[in-house]
Amino acid sequence: MYVFVKLLSAFLSAVTLSAIFTLRERPSLFDHYSAEYVFLNGSFVLFTFFFLGGIPLSMAADRIAYRRKRKRVWQLALYFLFGAGLWFLFDLWRHVATPVKFAGSLEMAILFGVAGVVFFVYQSLILIAIRSLKKKAPD
Repeated sequence: MYVFVKLLSAFLSAVTLSAIFTLRERPSLFDHYSAEYVFLNGSFVLFTFFFLGGIPLSMAADRIAYRRKRKRVWQLALYFLFGAGLWFLFDLWRHVATPVKFAGSLEMAILFGVAGVVFFVYQSLILIAIRSLKKKAPD
């Protein structure tokens, strides 16, 4: 169940962030592509980053915050910091893989940090839903 929750949270976070990127893209580098293609491609790339980087980092955040007094606050802060760090990895990948110039903007780091928080919120909501369904299900 733990892996399912992490994967579903990664998928929902990737879709949310890709939608924000697609709507935010003003001078598009992908003018010859449709917005749907950019959205789906961005969702796939971001899900890959969440899968390869976000899920292990979220597990590390869960382990770090496990024995703290205010566990949720620690998790929220760590998810934000790890999300911002994931942006710098994503920007570095974009710089290496595409002809886009390296632009480590603070705005995008904050947006990825918020995406880490969104990942945490999705994960918490999914866990609440699963626990409530388990309570109501007859054995």
